[in-house]
Parts: sequence; structure tokens; C-alpha cells
Amino acid sequence: TYIVAAFGGTISDAKSCIGLAKGNSSAALSLGDTMSKKGYFQEAIAQFRHSLEIGSIYDMYSMYNLAIVYGRTGDIRTMKKILHLLSESLMLHQTKSSSNYHPSKSNVLPKQTLNAEDQLSKHAFSTITINNSNSNISSYSTLIYNMSKYMLGRIHAIDGNWIGACIEYSHVCLGGVNILPSTEFHCNYASALLRSNKVTEAMNLLNPIFRIDPYNPDIGEIMVEIYIALNELEEALITIENILNNYHKLSIEKQYRLYNNKAMLLTCAGKYVEAIDSINRAIAVSKESVLELLFNRTFLYIRIGNLKEAAVTWLKHRDINVEGDKNYYRKQLTRLTPLSNRFEGSTKMFCDGQIDFKQLISMDIFACNTLLQQL
Repeated sequence: TYIVAAFGGTISDAKSCIGLAKGNSSAALSLGDTMSKKGYFQEAIAQFRHSLEIGSIYDMYSMYNLAIVYGRTGDIRTMKKILHLLSESLMLHQTKSSSNYHPSKSNVLPKQTLNAEDQLSKHAFSTITINNSNSNISSYSTLIYNMSKYMLGRIHAIDGNWIGACIEYSHVCLGGVNILPSTEFHCNYASALLRSNKVTEAMNLLNPIFRIDPYNPDIGEIMVEIYIALNELEEALITIENILNNYHKLSIEKQYRLYNNKAMLLTCAGKYVEAIDSINRAIAVSKESVLELLFNRTFLYIRIGNLKEAAVTWLKHRDINVEGDKNYYRKQLTRLTPLSNRFEGSTKMFCDGQIDFKQLISMDIFACNTLLQQL
């Protein structure tokens, strides 16, 4: 009954089977997985804990999934503690075993599969679903160890601890781990290496995969960053154009980000008119007022000397009247200038990431000054 509830039924069906799970670790684990998928995280935590209290060959699945659900509730600290404990205990177990480790009968991997909804993404943690109807793939301890290390790496990356992320990623072995998408892992690892100033290592890791799949947008975006870090701007531009040729496969966010990056590279080459065309494509694709893109277009108008156009197009998105009189713009500058004294002007750099407060204020001051001088 609990299998029906876990894999095909409703949450009500699953709850009705809780009594059956009281003395069955496997049932508690499956119910916890179902509760998690339905968003009942506290109930899922209770089931995973109950599964661990009973104890069985499924304990490492229960412990891993418990960590993941804590992550879903926002308790990253507890998630991290559990994953550390789990990976360390698995490492200790394998260290005590021979180099040609083979799990004993009590440690055989429960035959498992993964539904499409369980595939790891950058925005959601996924539990591991077990299904005893499929063939055995690998030692479950190896599977859980690698997944634990990968998730620890992601936690470090979220915290901006790129060196820590690299250390955790370096312990991951994809062999036999069918749950972790290879592309996602390599992109995240290469990104962490790049942000740890290990550009050559990032290139060595990602380039072989990129050569096999040169139009993959996820790999391509990281390769563009690597090329820029290596000052290979032409290669970066070629890579972006190759990806954009397959724009119908890209998300809106990825499209406008690529057009923005293309504009940045064209700007570095002094091709300002082409850069403006690219940034306008980015703005058109985005279908909303993304301040980063608007800032960069204003920056480019300044570069080609079209100051009025730069001021007007910027202020239209900043709740500042573009048809004010001298008194109006003087009042705006009186309001903005004290804020600008806290930092240096920031209108002379292309924005290649999230726009910040000082960039906004600096551009506001430039635009108000420009329109004041036109009167």
C-alpha cells in the first residue's frame, strides 16, 4: 500500500499508510520521500528520522534525504552538518575496507531509479527515490558519498566560499552515479575553479566536454567566462555567437545574458555601434526593464557621445521626469549628491553582473546633470 502511495497515489493515501510505516524503515523512507515531494517538509523530516530510528540497509538514503529536506526548509546549517557526518562516516567505512571494496550483503545498494522531477537543478535540492524493481547499479555507499560531497560543494558555492566548493567537488567521482548530471557537475566545478582564480584548471576541466558539445549553452557560458579571464576575447565572442545561433533552445534569461555579454565583448573591441545593437537585442528579449541592461545601454550611448539619448533613456526607467525644468533637476541633484559622496563615480565601467546602488546613483547624477546643461 505504501508503495502505491509513494509512487502513484496522493498525499492523503500516503498519510493513511503512516501506521504501516511505524515498524518498517523502508516504508518510512518512502513516505518521507512522498511527503517531501508534496511540500510537507516537517512530516518528511519526521518520517526520515523514524526510518533512522528503526535502522536498516536504507539508513544512508534516509540520512541523505533528511539533509536535503532540511535544506529545502532553509536550514542549511543542519543540512551541512548531516552531510559532513554522512560523508565522513562513509569515508571511514571505505578506508577500513580493502582497496577493492565490495559491499557486504548487508550493505548492498537498494536497486534505485530517479524520476525526471528528481533531476538536480541549480534552484532545488532533490531527494533520492528508491525502487527495488530495477537492476543494481553501484555500491550505495559510493553513490551517497558522491552526492553528499557534491551538495556540500554547492553549499560552499552559495556562500561564496569557492575554494571550499573546489575541495568538495574534487572528491566527487561520477563513475556509477547516474543521478548527478555530468554537465551540471562540470559546469559548477569549473565555475568554482574560475572564481578561485584557477583559470587554467577550469579550462582543463571543461574544455574537453565543450569540444564534444560546443553548442551547449550551460557549458558555453562558463567557457565564455574562462576565455575572458584568459583574455581570449575573440574566442569568447565566437562561442557566444555559436550559442545564440541556437537561441530557440535557450531560456529568456540566458538569451539576454548572452546578448549582454556579447555587447561587453564588442565594447572591449571598440565596436560600440554593434555593441548597442546587441544590448538592444538583450532588452527586447528580456521583455522587462532589467536595470543591468539599461545601465549598459546608457554606458554605450555615453561612449559614442550621444549624451542626451543616454540621459533620457536612463531616466525613463528611474522615476525621474525627463521633461523637467532647471529647478527640478537642481532639486534632484541636491538629493542625490550627498549619496554620491560615499563612493566614486561608477558610470565608466560596463556592468557585467548585478547592478549595485552606487552605479544607480552615479548614473542618475550623470543624467540629471546632462539634461540640466541642455536647458
